[in-house]
Amino acid sequence: MAVTVDEIFQRMSATFLPEKAVGVNAVVAYHITGDGGGDYSSIIKEGAYSLEKVLRADAQATLTMAAPDWIGLNEGTLDPMTAFVSGKLKIAGDQGLAQKFPRYFKRPSGNGSGIPLADLIPTRLALLAQSFRIVTKDATWGSGPELQGDDSAVRGLVEGQIEPGPALLGGQLVFAGDMALLRSAWATWSASPVTRPKPKRPSMLALGIAWLKSKL
Repeated sequence: MAVTVDEIFQRMSATFLPEKAVGVNAVVAYHITGDGGGDYSSIIKEGAYSLEKVLRADAQATLTMAAPDWIGLNEGTLDPMTAFVSGKLKIAGDQGLAQKFPRYFKRPSGNGSGIPLADLIPTRLALLAQSFRIVTKDATWGSGPELQGDDSAVRGLVEGQIEPGPALLGGQLVFAGDMALLRSAWATWSASPVTRPKPKRPSMLALGIAWLKSKL
């Protein structure tokens, strides 16, 4: 199941890196257009992160993007520079803040490596000394104590990208077994994370052509 715009924003609190945002007080708003889009504002204040589903009038920067392109940007299939010069990503206000804002967050896993869960999960379970049963909406893998979750949270966990704590607290993951087993699994998976290769950045000539087309 594909990740949604709302899921991308909701998981930002779990990927926030407060140690990189010391002294930062910023509001960045996002106007995501089309089906599945919406208005959001990300706020960093006094070392904490919060999200509001509105376009804050006091935002220092506002980003506008179509929902499929926003998902592609966060999933690693759309290069940020390409999105900007082609006009798919529009920034109003403080462009410097908008460009450095992602540094305050661990990159979301989203669709991660892009490997189908049916191929990914059995391979990752095979790395564990003691397995357990993983259940998503559409499928089940393994045996033993049961871990239930939505596709995005399960992927982030087994790929070793996002630790289980925030997802357990938020209800995206539910584990019925000994938490020591889950912590051991996370230690194994995070030691060998699975990632999607970064999209190849086009040449300067291709970027220039994309920019010219966006102006025509």
